[in-house]
Order: sequence, then C-alpha cells, then structure tokens
Amino acid sequence: MKLGLGLSINNRIDAAWTPAKLGTNLKMWLRKDTEIFEADDDLAEDTDNITKWGDQSGNGNHMLASSNYFDYDSATGGVESLDSTNSRMYLATDGSKNLTFSGQFALYMRVSLSTISTGGNDLFVYDSDATGEDFFRAQSTTEIRAKINNSTKIGFTQGTQSLDTFYNFGFERDGSNVVTAYRDGSSLTKITSGGYETGAVSGDFVLDAIGGLFDGIIKEVVWVDRVLTADERTKLDTYLDKL
Repeated sequence: MKLGLGLSINNRIDAAWTPAKLGTNLKMWLRKDTEIFEADDDLAEDTDNITKWGDQSGNGNHMLASSNYFDYDSATGGVESLDSTNSRMYLATDGSKNLTFSGQFALYMRVSLSTISTGGNDLFVYDSDATGEDFFRAQSTTEIRAKINNSTKIGFTQGTQSLDTFYNFGFERDGSNVVTAYRDGSSLTKITSGGYETGAVSGDFVLDAIGGLFDGIIKEVVWVDRVLTADERTKLDTYLDKL
C-alpha cells in the first residue's frame, strides 16, 4: 500500500514537470498556445499572422516579426510556416537582444515538417550575423545538420523523418565543445567531423530559414545555457511528447 501511494505521488510530481524546473539557466521558453499575438496585440486566432511569441523564461527573449509572418495554427497551438511564405521570427528586429551560444548550451524544439527539401534549407533556427552561417537544420529525411562559427558542417544520421509528424529535436554542446544531437530523447550518430564545435553562435536568434523553405509547425522552443542532465533530458522529452 505504501509503495503504491509513493508511486502515485511521484507520478503526479512528474506530470507537473515543465521547463521552468530548469531554473535560472533557462533563457528562452516559447510555449504553444501561450502569448502568441497578432498585429493588434490581441491573442492570435487560427491563421492570424504572428507578430510576437512571448518568452516564458522571465528573460524577455520574445520572438518578433514585422513581415514574412508565421501563422497561428489553432489545431496544434503552434506557429506555422508554408513553403512559399519565407516566414521568420527574430529575437529582436532592431538587434538589441542576442542569444549567444558560447560555451555550453542546450536547444530543444518540438517540430513537424510537411516537406523536407534535400539540400538543407529547412532550418529550425539560425543566427543572422556573419551571413547566417550558424544553424541547426533538417538536411534530408535521414540527416540533421548543424554549423557553428562558420566552420565545417556537422551531420547526424537519423531514422527516416516522417512528414507531418512531430519530433523533439535537441542540440547540446558540453564543456569540451562536443556537440550532440537528439531526436525524441535518443542521441543521434555523428557522421561528419571537423572544426564545427568551437566558437560561438551570436547575433539575432532566428526561427525559420535563410531560404524560406521551412514548411511546417513549431510547437515549443526551449534554450538553456548549459547541457542537461540525463534526468532533465528525459523529463523534457516526456514534457514535449505531451504537447
């Protein structure tokens, strides 16, 4: 009886876990169905153009747009871009805010893609400084790529990524400058190597693509300025799965 009660309590505790549990290292948290605004500062309704996605970390790292809008998708609570709309959102349109990926970091997103264009313009995020040479993207249905500090691209092989299906993608860099990619809580196999792992991603943090070819929906974005523990990684993946 006592054991059963303890398991019930633990299950309730785990069910209440959110990225807020990551503490002061949490620097950006974009939540589905939360502070997603249209141009008149009202909460967005289905298909409305999104001008602001409010950061829930308490750091004011809101994502903004004044053109090339994402649309609100009420069915998923996320923001949607179509292949032809060239949608993008900036951390700050005036360059006044930066998220710098220097040292350790962890970036996680819940994403669904409706098309994947082999050749790699399906960017999840990129850095607009230095001609946008820092990025994390879907290279193909079987490969994820990253690039840091305008250096060699790093590739990770993944099981075939189905279209119109949500996945939890994560990228972490540890104190030894080693980058690891994750999909749905499992680390991916690195298939390229080079000088990609040092340096910093700096400048405007941008959702979507340089080439505007992101065709899909983003439900949630979490950025932390350290790597996650194994327990945190598991809890974050479980949290994202429930969205």
